[in-house]
Amino acid sequence: MRRGLRVAVAGVLLSVLAIGVSGCAGQPAPAGQWWEGQLHCHSQWSDGDAYPEMVADWYKSHGYHFLALTDHNVLSDDDGKWKPIDKRGSGEAALAQYEAKFGKDYIERRNVNGKLMIRLKTLSEIRSMYDEPGRFRMIQGEEITDTFKTAGQRNGIPVHVNAINLRTLIRPNMGKDIPSTIKNDTLPVWQQSEKTGVPMVAILNHPNWKWCLPAEEILASPCVRFFEVYNGGPDCMNHGDDLHASTDRVWDIVLAHRLSKGDGPLLFGVGADDTHVYTRIDVSDAIPGRSWVTARAKELSPDAITKAMLAGDFYASTGVRLKDVRFDGRTLQVAVDPAEGVTYTIQFIGTKKGCDLSSKPVTDKDGKPVRATRRYTKDIGRVLHEARNTTASYRLQGDDLYVRAKVISSKPTQYPHYDGETEVAWTQPVCRK
Repeated sequence: MRRGLRVAVAGVLLSVLAIGVSGCAGQPAPAGQWWEGQLHCHSQWSDGDAYPEMVADWYKSHGYHFLALTDHNVLSDDDGKWKPIDKRGSGEAALAQYEAKFGKDYIERRNVNGKLMIRLKTLSEIRSMYDEPGRFRMIQGEEITDTFKTAGQRNGIPVHVNAINLRTLIRPNMGKDIPSTIKNDTLPVWQQSEKTGVPMVAILNHPNWKWCLPAEEILASPCVRFFEVYNGGPDCMNHGDDLHASTDRVWDIVLAHRLSKGDGPLLFGVGADDTHVYTRIDVSDAIPGRSWVTARAKELSPDAITKAMLAGDFYASTGVRLKDVRFDGRTLQVAVDPAEGVTYTIQFIGTKKGCDLSSKPVTDKDGKPVRATRRYTKDIGRVLHEARNTTASYRLQGDDLYVRAKVISSKPTQYPHYDGETEVAWTQPVCRK
């Protein structure tokens, strides 16, 4: 098993501290247990509507094992951070819920020019309240929030990268184009990991939010090793539409190109809530409980969870839970932890060597080009085997570039993005060495 990854980006040779990062070599029988967690959510440290303790309380009380607060361009380590009450939004509702949970005496207040301010608790303070060995751990995170703009462009293209298990803040650094912006905001995470010896993960967020990142932008960014195959934000069109590819399709396009050309690592898929709203439950809001990751590790700690993700020993889910995922170098095995009355379809999705990588641009009904993932052939991302069962396996053939499993259930999601959406889980891709 390889113990490192070298990614060449614009002349930079970077050694990423990780274990088993390729996902291709045969792996020994995995040890440890499954830990469920959330790696993308916001609090009042940026644009979330709940105080950070309330966020931690929500996830811990709902059975999650780990949580990263990923507020925009900030780490929650400033013990002098004060936040005004937003009377136009949900500020008063959030304060009322905060007081009901912890009591008025717990909350630190002050008035500044007639405005009520609340001191935000730091990550260390929240950890002292919620961290519990073998039960719940907080992981430090940041959403590196950037926008690529050309001269005269009004809105620009959002480029957001979640940095997990970070030690020091990383500032966004817009490049000359979108791939260089992705590189500038992702590479520092791997560099900080190498410098500190601490395992870290950089996740490219919500590619289908505002259709911001077509597959070609990710293809031009070999430093991207993780991306969100599912983002719970209401405007994140994970399933695509008539003009835009789904995130599943984007995933296969990137994998097929990288592995055919040998110019990039496997791409791993993450599920996330991207929560901003906790004070009310409305499917039109970015609410908690839509998607998460489940990682396998011997212990519940930030480093162990991060190492499991770097090894590809995790899956993304919107509700389906798995008993086991194993890959011995030839055969990928999946076992579902079934819910009563629910049926499951396990698909093994992959692409063959020598596949047709040609593509065509997308145009609208008037023939005008659309900024979208190009049209590729059906050679990419085929269902190689399908089983309507709770267990299934697929033995990789010599001409398989990679294989990943997708488990589709008959159970509707609690907070759907579209009519008929059902719960799903995605395993990470594997390939033969």
